[in-house]
Amino acid sequence: VVAIKILAAHLANSASARKRFAREAQAAAAVLHPNVIPIYNVESEGKLPYLVMQCVSGLSLQAKIDRCGLLPITDALRIAMQTAAGLAAAHDQGLVHRDVKPANILLEENVDRVILSDFGLARAVDDASLTRTGVVAGTPHYMSPEQAMGEVKADHRSDIYAVGGVAFYMLTGRPPFEGAATLKILLSHLHEAPIAPSQARKQGSGAPISSDLD
Repeated sequence: VVAIKILAAHLANSASARKRFAREAQAAAAVLHPNVIPIYNVESEGKLPYLVMQCVSGLSLQAKIDRCGLLPITDALRIAMQTAAGLAAAHDQGLVHRDVKPANILLEENVDRVILSDFGLARAVDDASLTRTGVVAGTPHYMSPEQAMGEVKADHRSDIYAVGGVAFYMLTGRPPFEGAATLKILLSHLHEAPIAPSQARKQGSGAPISSDLD
């Protein structure tokens, strides 16, 4: 069973959108790792470009937490470690994901395997051709300070920062920084320190965690 991802019709007439869509397939296909979604085929020349990938039976990490609440600490650590392993494989290929977030982390059903998906914002470390200076690329809640500033040369450290943000979310049920406006969240990444996870978890409904995880 496979999943087919199709470029939205209103973007199919955009040369830049088609180019970015093709890059997602090329970026993901270049990374062969158990914790990275495999791409089987890509068609970028037709009326509606599409790519064919593994269909993962299960939930995204976002959907899992929305449905079940806070994860046990051992599960959170396992998911963070497998996500980091998949990213390390991408980094070894010179790729930066740039949009690591719970919705892009898939949890395969009935097994303990994590699969990192959606390389739509990925780029080669030495290729800034698809990113304009001053354009913020990523998801505000999990962006690194470099991404929040719109820096073109954000590297693998931005992905590592995002994994930390995802781990915080798994342990506390909330992202490191929240706000009604995107700008508020971006400025928080730049100028504030998040509340300690052990304190944030106390405010939620999860079992207490050691301050060693702060």
